[in-house]
Amino acid sequence: MAENQYTKFLAFKGVIEDLFGSDAWYALKESNHIPTWRKYCSKALKLLGLAIEDTVTVCDESWKRQVKSILDHGIDSLGKAKEIDEMIGLVAASVLEVSFLQIGLMPRRKGSDSKVSLRKGAWKLDAFRSVQYVQTDTQKEESVKISV
Repeated sequence: MAENQYTKFLAFKGVIEDLFGSDAWYALKESNHIPTWRKYCSKALKLLGLAIEDTVTVCDESWKRQVKSILDHGIDSLGKAKEIDEMIGLVAASVLEVSFLQIGLMPRRKGSDSKVSLRKGAWKLDAFRSVQYVQTDTQKEESVKISV
């Protein structure tokens, strides 16, 4: 196992510190300890699920089940992961899938030979559900005052 240097996974460690504080940063800073990494990766996906549950108040039940399924699968898969790189990949895949689901749907192109366009207008994902992000005046004022 290669040494986990300070700069390895730096962006990920920074996000974990933002979520859980400096103790988490120091726990992962130069650690190769798989259980410690599994703990924080799992906690991050669980926290994402809790934040979505507590924050998203208007949504269909199917969407909630899909988000839960994605996050549960990621957490379950972390239990089998044997390398830090694999764990970070599982977290990244889970979050990417939830992100696409949050803007409409997760594209499924497995087995497809069609080319994927990266041009604007080719990725309108609201055929199945619509998403709306709003901010009240009070929320705007609060966003200037505090950081979660």
